[in-house]
Amino acid sequence: MMQFDRKKLKVLSLIGLPIVLVTAVLSWNNFRMLYGITESVNRQEELRTKQAIDAAFSSLLDQMAITITDNANWTAAYEEAGTTVNEDWVRDTWITTDEKAHYDTTYILDAKGDDLLGYAQGKPARLSAKKFYGASFAAMFAKLPKDNTKFETVSSLVGTEQGLAIVSMAPITTEEASATSEKPRNTLVFSKLVNTATLAKIGKTHVIEQLKLGSTLQEGAPRYILKDIGGKTAAIASWKMVDPGGDMRGEYLVHALIMVFSLLCFLFPIALVHYRTLAAMDSRERTAVKAARVDFLSGLANRVQLLEKLEELLDRNSPDHIALAFIDLDGFKAVNDTYDHETGDKLIRAFGAGLAELTADCVLAARLGGDEFAFLVKGPDCQAKAESVAAQVITFSREPFDLDGRMASIGASIGLSHRDPDVTEASELMRRADIAMYDAKGSGRNQWRWFDASLEAKRSSDLLVANEMRRYLDSGTFGVAYQPIIDTTNRAVVGVEALARWPGPSPLTPERFIPVAEEHGMIDLLCEVILRTAIAELATRPDLNLAINVSALQLNNKNMVSNIVAVLEELDFAASRLELEFTETHLIRNKRRTKEIISQLQGAGIKVALDDFGTGYASVGYLRDFAFDTIKLDRSLAHSLGEGRDVRKIVQGTVLIAKGLSANVVAEGIETEEQSGIMKMLGANKLQGYYFAKPMSAKQLLLKSTMPDAKSGVQIAG
Repeated sequence: MMQFDRKKLKVLSLIGLPIVLVTAVLSWNNFRMLYGITESVNRQEELRTKQAIDAAFSSLLDQMAITITDNANWTAAYEEAGTTVNEDWVRDTWITTDEKAHYDTTYILDAKGDDLLGYAQGKPARLSAKKFYGASFAAMFAKLPKDNTKFETVSSLVGTEQGLAIVSMAPITTEEASATSEKPRNTLVFSKLVNTATLAKIGKTHVIEQLKLGSTLQEGAPRYILKDIGGKTAAIASWKMVDPGGDMRGEYLVHALIMVFSLLCFLFPIALVHYRTLAAMDSRERTAVKAARVDFLSGLANRVQLLEKLEELLDRNSPDHIALAFIDLDGFKAVNDTYDHETGDKLIRAFGAGLAELTADCVLAARLGGDEFAFLVKGPDCQAKAESVAAQVITFSREPFDLDGRMASIGASIGLSHRDPDVTEASELMRRADIAMYDAKGSGRNQWRWFDASLEAKRSSDLLVANEMRRYLDSGTFGVAYQPIIDTTNRAVVGVEALARWPGPSPLTPERFIPVAEEHGMIDLLCEVILRTAIAELATRPDLNLAINVSALQLNNKNMVSNIVAVLEELDFAASRLELEFTETHLIRNKRRTKEIISQLQGAGIKVALDDFGTGYASVGYLRDFAFDTIKLDRSLAHSLGEGRDVRKIVQGTVLIAKGLSANVVAEGIETEEQSGIMKMLGANKLQGYYFAKPMSAKQLLLKSTMPDAKSGVQIAG
């Protein structure tokens, strides 16, 4: 019996011990991998939550900055609260008890930061702004502009005794007041306490359970520190960790026990279940990792993923050829301003979907943030492929986007850079693509540009030009030249076109400095200085009308018309004497916005002209839709008059259409008596060109009693 038992034990040992050892080793390895994957999934979930919290509060700060800009940079606000405070007006305008309002607390401060007025939740504030906002107040107030030439907002998260607040400050002013007033300006402060409703909305939008704010750290709990403008802790966000890894671990424990039992009975089926279970867990981990590297709005890769891929491809031992493209959407801000941010988000998603399809054969496409995108190409033919994709993206971007019934027209400026032997860092490749993109934007938009070393020199040169231009514009000393406009009936000068001229010792052409003014945000100020200078220099000539060109970027300024009207009223210049010239680019870029601006201008008595007509995209339909007062024929038509009857038919047809719409016709580029006579015969009302006079200074214009013209003897009355 004993012998039998020993033999049986030996057999059982030979058969059972390996099974037990294999089972034990596999079980230990499974549980070790399980806990490792669980921790990784939880880390990814915590990273996603922190990014979502940061994005949510950044959005609240942006919204508050837009709100205070709309209220502080306002003529009525400056008159009622800019230097003195009309408390009744302030209460009626800025004090609110509406829980849905963007702010619940309002302060007006003097130049030293002391309270002039304060209200919280519709009642007089219990504490001064300095006490209510604490140490963050001084840091924010110090960042406000110290003179009257700038308008800037300062926004920050601030920890108060009542909780976390979204705070924005801005000087109460207008662009006219900023340029002329020397009085100290008051400061407007808006803030809103982050309440449970706001936290609940953030939690619902970004799938964060039990999101709370506090002022102390809870040991072991997930948390994210929200900092104020000075880098100090404003609040600490905490939430209930959903523990997706723990949920998976609980599910897997049952399966693990079944697997261990099954392994003792039949090894192969267990191995199959084991493989499938680990594959599912690995898929979930990959999903969590991917979520932290994908832009939630467009569905494309984000900046983090683009950087990781670039660093991988730029490894010193990698022979890959690489090309990178940066894309900036032209006209996206106008869509946001015209409609709303929700429509802007729809446009981002629509463009992102199209970009993903166009770059299907590329390494990846990414959204860098805002209206900036990128795509990455590799391979021996990467440069040709990048050019081809860039051209397709530009064509796609110019197609009108239907955003739930709202039509939006944009464009794209694209900068391209490729790997050189001296490029070893991802940041350098991105910097070069960014420089090339801004060159594409400054060169007319809707095009792509490759980076080359000359662009860096141009960028530095542009900055010098911008700084010098700012000094001239701030002092109101920019140069203006005038080209006469001739009436065809009596050859009398009935108006002039005012042209910007560089006032410095090294003259720059408009083609050089106007793009710089547009890129550096000075085009509105340049137009105003030209208008003011022209009105002053032509003060003794009430018989002359004044024409001035308008940049397409000026349409983005919602105060464009009111600013121009204010200048005319201030300088007592009749609106009927002013004519603003739009190019065909304005019509194509944003038809709805342009039509609205033209209607406002004509409503104010200002005339509107379509410049350079006849060679671009503008059609008869545009002429009918926009109801221009004047149509200016492109100079190329005058130069082509001698080439045959076709050009004359085009001119004559345009004249007939314009007159049918009650518009005047001005023929530009007249350089010969023959061109002058033909244009008059074809029905042009007015003429302009070197045949009569080149652009001249106001002094030259006013000193001459006649224009030197051997045949016509053009007269300047006066």
